[in-house]
Amino acid sequence: MENYQLEDINRIDIGDIFRKLLIRWKVAFLFGLIFGVGLTGLKYHKDKKNANDIVASLGKAEETVLSDTEQANVNDAAAMLKRLAYQTNYYENSYLMNINPDNEKRVTLSYYIDCSDASYSNVLMNLMKNYTSSDDFVEKLLYLFPDVNENDKKAYYVKELFTFESLYYNDDKTQSVVSSGENKAPFSLNIIIPDGVDADGLISDINKLICSKDSIKATDIVKADYSIVFLYSTFNTRYDWSLINSQNSQYKNVLQLETDTKALSLSAVELEAVKSKLEGIYMEESVKLIIKSLEEKVGDIYTGGISEETASDGIAPASKNCIKVYFSKKYFVLGFAVGVMVYVICYFILLLLPAKLMYIDIDKLGIYEFGSYSEYKPKGILQRIFNSRFVFNLIYGDKSGDEQFSLINTKIKNYCKHNGIESIGIVSSTKNAKELNEDLSKAIKVKNRVLGVDEDFYSLGDSELIYVYSEGITKEEEFISFLRYCKQYDKKLLGIIKVCN
Repeated sequence: MENYQLEDINRIDIGDIFRKLLIRWKVAFLFGLIFGVGLTGLKYHKDKKNANDIVASLGKAEETVLSDTEQANVNDAAAMLKRLAYQTNYYENSYLMNINPDNEKRVTLSYYIDCSDASYSNVLMNLMKNYTSSDDFVEKLLYLFPDVNENDKKAYYVKELFTFESLYYNDDKTQSVVSSGENKAPFSLNIIIPDGVDADGLISDINKLICSKDSIKATDIVKADYSIVFLYSTFNTRYDWSLINSQNSQYKNVLQLETDTKALSLSAVELEAVKSKLEGIYMEESVKLIIKSLEEKVGDIYTGGISEETASDGIAPASKNCIKVYFSKKYFVLGFAVGVMVYVICYFILLLLPAKLMYIDIDKLGIYEFGSYSEYKPKGILQRIFNSRFVFNLIYGDKSGDEQFSLINTKIKNYCKHNGIESIGIVSSTKNAKELNEDLSKAIKVKNRVLGVDEDFYSLGDSELIYVYSEGITKEEEFISFLRYCKQYDKKLLGIIKVCN
């Protein structure tokens, strides 16, 4: 017999280990339950302490006058959050910020002012310019623009789509009227058309407003006859570099403000003062999330306006007098998963560190496997409670012990008959039960004798040997010692029988 090393004959079968874990799933569940409840309890204790601290701080805020430094922090933070709210609101809801600059649709409407007294042409031009940028003008056109956001449909978002242009203006240096050299005073109105806007309807309504004398209300100022004459309209689609730059600049502004506001460091008292300054200001969701993150920084608890989804994760809506804290489902699930992993790791360590036989490499030893025996026979009350009979039978089958021994006996008989062997010795590891040895002795019909590894090998005579080991229980060193005994007593090892537990 060769001097085999442990690593030469024993192989780890991950599948077998996994099957053993499945049989003991109740233990894994118990570990998960213990860790889940423990972690949830720790989180609850921490939240409760933080909640009490915040309530105390908020109570102090109602009684305490802020110091100059604290008040400055509050003013700066509130101003920054207001800017962020405005800039975010504008970037997300403005027509101009949502237009595709690669395919910008633009209409140019051309007019001229026909005035009987040329000295009033510049006055009329300025009145028209002011009118086309007024809220009164834009609000009469709002119905033509689809809503980007019901809460934020403001005249400004439409107003910035209009650009007034004129070649007829008052020269500030010479204080004289300058024109393009024509007898009439021309001007134009450029309009960027968002998707979904009826361009024809918009042109029609703008013409009515601009060409109406009542629009600019110039009767008290202009002492001459005049009229606004529509010339023509042009429509084109273009690539707008200036709009690209404007959109990029606005995006960078929002990102920078988000970075700055997330970096704010406020006490609970200062944060409460900041929130009072922001009351009534419309906040985009991204800004609300930043405020929430500031609240979590203060005490790791969201102290106001909590959604049902957030509340279900362990924290209830709060007032300045009370913060309700519940057990967190998220932390229970996390703790349960950690508990299961701890059990799996511990099981691997207990299984592998003492160097136990898992899977004997029969090819390496040049021997034969006569079969395996598996029967659900839990030892002790803990195995009865935690081992699953159903999973055991599902993995190993539910054949009776007699049926399994019968198959093993058939293989041994055939082997002995083929090789002319008259008697065999069955050597059983120390961990196998005495009743198993007795059953083996009765079941094997070839002349045999069953011994434990610590019994006298001389009593076996000339019998050739079969070794019985328990998977994951029999120690490797015991099997190595058995192989050395075989060499010492000049015994031949025919094969093995594996006992699955």
